[in-house]
Amino acid sequence: MSDRARLREWNLAIRRWRGRKPGLNWKFIARSVLLLQLGLTIVALIISWIVFKRQIRDSAAQQSTLEASARAMNSSVKLAEKTLRLLEQQYEDERALRSRRPRLAIQIDTTGVAWNRTTNRFVVRKPFGMGANVDFLFRNVGDAPATGLVIFVVSVPDSVIVNPEGMGRGRQNVLQLDNASQAWQPESLGAGPYVIHVRLDFQGAVVRRFSLHVRYSAAGIKVDARRFDFELVDG
Repeated sequence: MSDRARLREWNLAIRRWRGRKPGLNWKFIARSVLLLQLGLTIVALIISWIVFKRQIRDSAAQQSTLEASARAMNSSVKLAEKTLRLLEQQYEDERALRSRRPRLAIQIDTTGVAWNRTTNRFVVRKPFGMGANVDFLFRNVGDAPATGLVIFVVSVPDSVIVNPEGMGRGRQNVLQLDNASQAWQPESLGAGPYVIHVRLDFQGAVVRRFSLHVRYSAAGIKVDARRFDFELVDG
């Protein structure tokens, strides 16, 4: 065998040996890298899901805490509003109570007395040898009880004697009546008038025209006065 042929065989053997030598499997490596990336992605997703769930639980707990705080605050606000309304109502009630006042109105009981429109006087009939009677009606037209009622009846001229009915003949033209111990309720509560029966006696010459001045006061009421003019007729 020539050298040329021998060299050809050696080269062929080397090529065969080289062909049997294992090389790098790039497809396997690529698939492995893809699988590794996929695994890492899955792990990252799992971790992200766990973190998300934990955040949801934390958010739910925070939301529950916030809702509980909001409910407690709302209850406190409602309680404060209720207390404020009660205080306002109490203030209004107290102010209304302080603003209540008795108010007196006086008039003549016209049962036994007539009115003369010509002379603008009340006509009182006096039986022969006897006195005359006049009834005053005091009405509480306010919205609070009247206490400490004091009434003065003064006759002009002073020859007309004024006495409470049933007490006989007196010698003065001033009559004072005290009703300090009684609370006189207003008419709005169903109370009736406070009646004063006054007997008139005449000293000396009988006068035909006279006046009765009624002055009255009570707790919470300033002193007030009324004048009533009369004319006397026999009858």
